[in-house]
Amino acid sequence: MNLAIPLLLLISAYTAWRYSTTNADPDWAMFNLAAFTGSWYGRDWCDCKTPIIHLWYYALAKIVGAEVPRVKFANHFLIGSAGAIYYAITGDLPGAVAYTVLVNSPFLWAFHGNVSQLPAAFFLIALAVDNPWIACSMAVLAVLTDPKFLPSLIPMIAIYNWWAPAMAWAGFGVVLAAYLYFIQRHIFGWLWEASVVIPWRMAKTRNGLYKWMPWWTPPALLYILPWTALAIAGKPEWIYWAPAAIHLVVIAMGQVIRGNHLIPFSAWIANAGMPPTYTYILALIDFVANGFLLGNIWDRHYTGFAQQIESSRKIGEWLKDKPGRMWVNGMHTEVYIYARKPVPYKLAEQIEIRETNTERRKEMIEIWKKNPPDYVAQTPHPAINFNGNGYEAVAAATFCQVYRRKVKDGDNPD
Repeated sequence: MNLAIPLLLLISAYTAWRYSTTNADPDWAMFNLAAFTGSWYGRDWCDCKTPIIHLWYYALAKIVGAEVPRVKFANHFLIGSAGAIYYAITGDLPGAVAYTVLVNSPFLWAFHGNVSQLPAAFFLIALAVDNPWIACSMAVLAVLTDPKFLPSLIPMIAIYNWWAPAMAWAGFGVVLAAYLYFIQRHIFGWLWEASVVIPWRMAKTRNGLYKWMPWWTPPALLYILPWTALAIAGKPEWIYWAPAAIHLVVIAMGQVIRGNHLIPFSAWIANAGMPPTYTYILALIDFVANGFLLGNIWDRHYTGFAQQIESSRKIGEWLKDKPGRMWVNGMHTEVYIYARKPVPYKLAEQIEIRETNTERRKEMIEIWKKNPPDYVAQTPHPAINFNGNGYEAVAAATFCQVYRRKVKDGDNPD
């Protein structure tokens, strides 16, 4: 009996279980606003991502139920299980183990909400299958999830002779774009805003904001470089690594390389044919060094942020049964998730997005003045100077405070 697939699924299930016990963070919360609060991408708030990652989490929540542990487990288990699919296609157990470990490694910040795990799974299958239509479609889905992979897709089409499916996808894209532009202009506007306008503005405003090698970049590079070096030794073909190298250049141009940006490289590492002994040793090192994912994963890998997230969870749960409109003044969007309350003013206070989306900021202030919230949840890193006039403090956690609007004669706070 071949125990490889059960073993790979067991690794994914264990990892998913451990991550299911962690609190929601601001990015994960953004991706889950629709299922948990009814606030929709574009209509109610703006992101700097395409809607694919939001639709992925929305589908998961509809299948397993809109509970943080359930959705977290489903996400990590399904994405990790792509390693078992890869093994079924190729019979390459070391490569499957490499992917299964890398795609969910906390050293690459896979434990928080990020957009990079889905492209990793798509590219893994794209590189493994022989059918050009399936392979190209997987790569296209990766690009639709994260458009920064488009410069990598172009040479892959030539390398793997995906011309026919690529032309079919290009034709479909033109038709869909024309339909959205001429028939569903508001949806086109939301997609353009989040996929092009805001990312472009963010990249422009980062000049001088991030110094060379901030604290989060060296640990991620130290972790993935041994994997990469051994993978290159196993497959020293420059044309194979060209798409991955192009993506590295693209993300470097954004001036911010975080651990999660490196997760998609797991697909190329897995397919490179690393020596089995080294693969298993590095996989064991991963689990030993991260404490077998036991304990507080947030505190171990993102010290300081863990306490802010815990405080945000507490005030969100406190607000859950409180009637009235709530607004979160700060980057911790997870308050909306735990409170199960919608984003009220067409702009969630996610850092960099809120600073660059001046149009929504102006609209948000106008709506606020006409209809101020009944509750204000103040979290770390606020963008608005909320002075508390007309409000009273009613709850607090270590890093967060909650204010309730004072009721005047004739007011109905509900």
